[in-house]
Amino acid sequence: MRGIEDKVSLLLDDLCQNVGGEWLLLGGALALHLFESKRITHDIDIVPIKDQVGPLDLKILFERAKLLSLSPEQVNSAVLHFLEECEGWQKHLVCVQKGQKGKIFRPSLSLYMALKLNRGTAIDVEDVERAINYCPKTEFQDAYFQVWANAKAKKHLETHRAKWGF
Repeated sequence: MRGIEDKVSLLLDDLCQNVGGEWLLLGGALALHLFESKRITHDIDIVPIKDQVGPLDLKILFERAKLLSLSPEQVNSAVLHFLEECEGWQKHLVCVQKGQKGKIFRPSLSLYMALKLNRGTAIDVEDVERAINYCPKTEFQDAYFQVWANAKAKKHLETHRAKWGF
C-alpha cells in the first residue's frame, strides 16, 4: 500500500493532467509534499480556487481521491472556512505544479504562516519553520500577516521573529 506522500503526488498529478482547474494545497500534505517534512498526516487539505466552491467541485475531488484508495474523509476541504477569513487570499498564491489541464498552488509564506499560526500547535510551528526554509523570505509580507493573524499567531511571530529572520 502506498503512503500518503505518494497519494498526494498522484492526486496532484491527476488533477493537473486529467481533471483540470486550479487547486490550492495546504496543511500537512503541503508540508510533506514540498517542505520535506517527516511529520505524519492522515488527510490532504486541498480546495478548488474559485469564487464559489460548489458540491460538484468537491464530488469530483472525492471521486478522484477514491481512485487512489483515499476515503472522502482523507480529502479535507474544511480549510476553505479559514481561507475565507483571510480577505484577498486568492492574490497570495504560488503555482507549484502545472499540467495539461490544471494547476496546483500553495499559499504564499505570509498566508501559510497566518493559517498555521492562528491554530498554533507545535506541529503548526514546525510546519512554518519548514516553510520558511523552503520559501523565499521575500514572500513574507508583515502587513498582510498582521491583518490575517489572530493574537496567538502574532505572539508566535514575535517570539520567533529573530530566529525566523523577519
